[in-house]
Amino acid sequence: MCQPGKPDKCAAVNRNFGSFKDCDDDFCLEGLEGYRVEDCGKGARIGRGTIELVNGGELTLVNVHGSSGFEEDVKECRVKQFEQVFVDLGDGQPGANGSRNLVMGDFNTDPGRLAESDASAARVLDFAGENKPFDFITDIGEDAPATYATLFNIDHVLSDSFTGTCWAAGVTEGHPDIIDAIYFDHKPVVCTLEALER
Repeated sequence: MCQPGKPDKCAAVNRNFGSFKDCDDDFCLEGLEGYRVEDCGKGARIGRGTIELVNGGELTLVNVHGSSGFEEDVKECRVKQFEQVFVDLGDGQPGANGSRNLVMGDFNTDPGRLAESDASAARVLDFAGENKPFDFITDIGEDAPATYATLFNIDHVLSDSFTGTCWAAGVTEGHPDIIDAIYFDHKPVVCTLEALER
C-alpha cells in the first residue's frame, strides 16, 4: 500500500506473515492512511497501515519518508512529520496508534548524530530511546556504522512492542553489498524482530 499523494512511498507485507487490513488486492495505491503537512511538499510523508497477522492479532505499521534536506524550513517540516508519527497523524490519533507499533523508513535525519543541529532529529528522541515509549531497533549514535553516504544513519526501525537486531548490506561485517553497481544512496537495512513480553 502507498501513501496518499505519494505513489512512490509504499510499504509491503509478506502474505505468510499477514496482510493489510482494508486492502483486498495485492496492491492498494494510496491505501495507507496519511495527511499532507501544509507547506511541506506534496502528499503524505507519513503513512499508517494495519497488518492483520496470519497467527492472529494486528500490528500497526507507520511508514516514514521524511522531507529531504537540511535547510531550516525542511527541518521544521520533518519536525511536523515526526509529530504525525507520535502525536497526531492528522486524524486526532498518533500514526503509531495501535496496541503494537512498528515505525520504519527513511527519516532523512540521524537522531544519533544530528540531534544538536537538527530539531527534527531531536524531536524523534523525545519519543524514542532509553526510558521512552519507543526503542530503536536499528543502531544509532556516533559509533553506529553509517548506512547513508558513509556518514549518517537515516533509515530506522523503532517499536514499542518488538526488539531485535539489524544489519546493513555492504556495511555490517559478514553482509556484502547486494550488487556491485551503485544505484541508490541508501544501504538496505534488514531486521529480525522478536515480540516483547508484556
